[in-house]
Amino acid sequence: MSAHSSSLPSRFRNLWLALLVAPLAAAAANRDIYLYKGADRAERLLAQAKKEGTLVLYSTMTLEDANPLIGAFEHKYGIKVRMWRAVNQKLVQRALAEARAGQLAADAFEGSGPGLEILHEEGLLEQFYSPAFADIPQEAFPHHR
Repeated sequence: MSAHSSSLPSRFRNLWLALLVAPLAAAAANRDIYLYKGADRAERLLAQAKKEGTLVLYSTMTLEDANPLIGAFEHKYGIKVRMWRAVNQKLVQRALAEARAGQLAADAFEGSGPGLEILHEEGLLEQFYSPAFADIPQEAFPHHR
Protein backbone atom coordinates (compact mmCIF):
# COMPACT_ATOMS: atom_id res chain seq x y z
CA MET A 1 0.00 0.00 0.00
CA SER A 2 1.43 3.40 -0.88
CA ALA A 3 1.62 6.29 1.56
CA HIS A 4 -0.99 8.05 -0.55
CA SER A 5 -3.52 5.24 -0.53
CA SER A 6 -6.86 6.12 1.03
CA SER A 7 -8.29 2.66 1.47
CA LEU A 8 -7.47 -0.18 3.80
CA PRO A 9 -7.43 -3.77 2.60
CA SER A 10 -10.70 -5.36 3.70
CA ARG A 11 -8.93 -7.87 5.95
CA PHE A 12 -7.44 -4.96 7.95
CA ARG A 13 -10.50 -2.68 7.86
CA ASN A 14 -12.68 -4.85 10.07
CA LEU A 15 -9.85 -5.62 12.44
CA TRP A 16 -8.99 -1.92 12.84
CA LEU A 17 -12.65 -1.09 13.43
CA ALA A 18 -12.83 -3.70 16.14
CA LEU A 19 -9.72 -2.31 17.76
CA LEU A 20 -11.17 1.17 17.81
CA VAL A 21 -13.79 0.44 20.39
CA ALA A 22 -11.94 -2.20 22.32
CA PRO A 23 -10.14 -0.30 25.07
CA LEU A 24 -8.20 -3.32 26.07
CA ALA A 25 -8.37 -2.76 29.81
CA ALA A 26 -12.05 -1.86 29.66
CA ALA A 27 -14.74 -3.12 31.96
CA ALA A 28 -16.74 -6.20 31.04
CA ALA A 29 -19.70 -3.89 30.45
CA ASN A 30 -18.23 -3.05 27.04
CA ARG A 31 -17.86 -6.68 26.03
CA ASP A 32 -21.21 -6.69 24.18
CA ILE A 33 -19.96 -4.34 21.47
CA TYR A 34 -16.60 -6.12 21.24
CA LEU A 35 -18.26 -9.47 20.57
CA TYR A 36 -21.22 -8.21 18.51
CA LYS A 37 -21.73 -10.12 15.24
CA GLY A 38 -24.87 -8.51 13.79
CA ALA A 39 -25.22 -7.25 10.22
CA ASP A 40 -24.87 -3.65 11.43
CA ARG A 41 -21.65 -4.41 13.30
CA ALA A 42 -19.39 -2.09 11.29
CA GLU A 43 -21.85 0.79 11.63
CA ARG A 44 -22.12 0.33 15.41
CA LEU A 45 -18.37 0.11 15.83
CA LEU A 46 -17.81 3.22 13.75
CA ALA A 47 -20.47 5.19 15.64
CA GLN A 48 -18.93 4.23 18.98
CA ALA A 49 -15.42 4.97 17.73
CA LYS A 50 -16.44 8.43 16.52
CA LYS A 51 -17.83 9.16 19.99
CA GLU A 52 -14.44 8.33 21.45
CA GLY A 53 -12.73 10.47 18.80
CA THR A 54 -9.15 9.18 18.94
CA LEU A 55 -7.54 5.76 18.82
CA VAL A 56 -4.43 5.47 20.99
CA LEU A 57 -2.28 2.69 19.58
CA TYR A 58 0.80 1.27 21.29
CA SER A 59 2.78 -0.44 18.56
CA THR A 60 6.07 -2.04 17.60
CA MET A 61 5.37 -1.38 13.92
CA THR A 62 7.91 0.73 12.04
CA LEU A 63 6.77 4.18 11.00
CA GLU A 64 7.38 3.16 7.39
CA ASP A 65 4.74 0.45 7.80
CA ALA A 66 2.44 2.30 10.20
CA ASN A 67 2.10 5.67 8.49
CA PRO A 68 0.32 4.40 5.35
CA LEU A 69 -2.11 2.34 7.46
CA ILE A 70 -2.77 5.17 9.88
CA GLY A 71 -3.20 7.70 7.07
CA ALA A 72 -5.64 5.48 5.20
CA PHE A 73 -7.57 4.75 8.39
CA GLU A 74 -7.83 8.41 9.41
CA HIS A 75 -8.88 9.40 5.89
CA LYS A 76 -11.53 6.71 5.61
CA TYR A 77 -13.04 6.93 9.11
CA GLY A 78 -12.27 10.49 10.22
CA ILE A 79 -10.82 9.23 13.49
CA LYS A 80 -7.37 10.39 14.60
CA VAL A 81 -4.81 7.73 15.51
CA ARG A 82 -2.14 8.58 18.08
CA MET A 83 0.58 5.97 17.94
CA TRP A 84 3.26 5.43 20.55
CA ARG A 85 6.00 3.26 19.11
CA ALA A 86 8.56 1.19 20.99
CA VAL A 87 10.28 -2.16 20.95
CA ASN A 88 8.17 -4.96 22.38
CA GLN A 89 9.79 -4.97 25.84
CA LYS A 90 9.28 -1.20 26.30
CA LEU A 91 5.69 -1.43 25.08
CA VAL A 92 4.92 -4.11 27.66
CA GLN A 93 6.71 -2.19 30.43
CA ARG A 94 4.78 0.99 29.71
CA ALA A 95 1.42 -0.76 29.47
CA LEU A 96 1.98 -2.60 32.75
CA ALA A 97 3.16 0.54 34.56
CA GLU A 98 0.16 2.54 33.32
CA ALA A 99 -2.27 -0.24 34.22
CA ARG A 100 -0.84 -0.58 37.72
CA ALA A 101 -1.21 3.19 38.16
CA GLY A 102 -4.81 2.98 36.91
CA GLN A 103 -3.98 5.19 33.93
CA LEU A 104 -3.71 2.93 30.89
CA ALA A 105 -3.83 5.25 27.87
CA ALA A 106 -3.77 2.63 25.10
CA ASP A 107 -6.93 1.62 23.30
CA ALA A 108 -5.13 -1.06 21.29
CA PHE A 109 -1.83 -2.87 21.15
CA GLU A 110 0.11 -4.17 18.15
CA GLY A 111 3.18 -6.24 18.77
CA SER A 112 4.74 -9.68 18.75
CA GLY A 113 3.26 -12.77 20.34
CA PRO A 114 5.39 -12.87 23.52
CA GLY A 115 4.61 -9.26 24.43
CA LEU A 116 0.91 -9.64 23.76
CA GLU A 117 0.91 -12.88 25.73
CA ILE A 118 2.26 -11.02 28.77
CA LEU A 119 -0.46 -8.37 28.38
CA HIS A 120 -3.04 -11.16 28.16
CA GLU A 121 -1.71 -12.86 31.29
CA GLU A 122 -1.87 -9.53 33.14
CA GLY A 123 -5.51 -9.05 32.12
CA LEU A 124 -4.93 -6.06 29.84
CA LEU A 125 -6.43 -7.59 26.70
CA GLU A 126 -10.16 -7.76 26.08
CA GLN A 127 -11.66 -10.48 23.91
CA PHE A 128 -13.25 -9.21 20.69
CA TYR A 129 -14.74 -10.56 17.47
CA SER A 130 -13.76 -9.60 13.94
CA PRO A 131 -15.04 -11.03 10.64
CA ALA A 132 -11.37 -10.91 9.58
CA PHE A 133 -10.70 -13.84 11.92
CA ALA A 134 -12.21 -16.12 9.25
CA ASP A 135 -9.24 -15.30 6.99
CA ILE A 136 -6.65 -16.24 9.62
CA PRO A 137 -5.56 -19.88 10.01
CA GLN A 138 -6.66 -21.35 13.35
CA GLU A 139 -3.04 -22.27 14.08
CA ALA A 140 -2.28 -18.55 14.37
CA PHE A 141 -4.54 -18.17 17.41
CA PRO A 142 -3.19 -18.97 20.87
CA HIS A 143 -4.65 -22.03 22.57
CA HIS A 144 -6.45 -19.96 25.21
CA ARG A 145 -8.43 -18.16 22.47
